[in-house]
Parts: sequence; structure tokens; C-alpha cells
Amino acid sequence: MTRASFGVIRGHLIGSHQPKEVKRQFDMLCIELDKTKENLHAEALNNLFAKYGKPEICPIRVRPPQGGRAGAGTLVGLFEWPIGMLKPSALASSPTTRARSEA
Repeated sequence: MTRASFGVIRGHLIGSHQPKEVKRQFDMLCIELDKTKENLHAEALNNLFAKYGKPEICPIRVRPPQGGRAGAGTLVGLFEWPIGMLKPSALASSPTTRARSEA
């Protein structure tokens, strides 16, 4: 997997440096609400977008069933894929991916 294709599948990291107490409180909130850090962060970004009249486009992923593999979640709600992002299935059939798998 190339560096460029990794960003297509997973997205781009958005974050900031905050004091230790902020991280601890965020971690505790994740535990209390039984949500992943990624989903809680996505929820916060969607709330921020809504506050400023922007569409809530940040995907929320469903956790796989117990025993499922990590990262195998699916998207929920009306959100499909942002403009410019390829579905992983489209990436698998790209000429670059086919050439790499044939090599």
C-alpha cells in the first residue's frame, strides 16, 4: 500500500496539542460513553461544523461485533464517502493496485 493510497482509505489525521488533563478527560469520556476516540472526535467535529452552519460530513464508524477485526467498521447514517475519496473497493480495482499485485 502506498502512502497516497493509505490516506484514501483511512483519511487524514486532524488533531492538536492539548494539556495532559484534556487528554485524560477525553479518554475518560470515551470509556464512560463506550465510544472509540475516533468516533468521539468525529462527533465533536460534526458538532463544530453544525455550530458554524457547515454540513456534518465526518463519518462515524460502527464497531465490529465482538471478536471482529479492528478497523473493519462500516459507516453509519446518511454519509457515504466525501468528495475525492475512493471507496476501498474502487481502490482495489485501480490500475496501480492491479500492476502491483501482478508484480
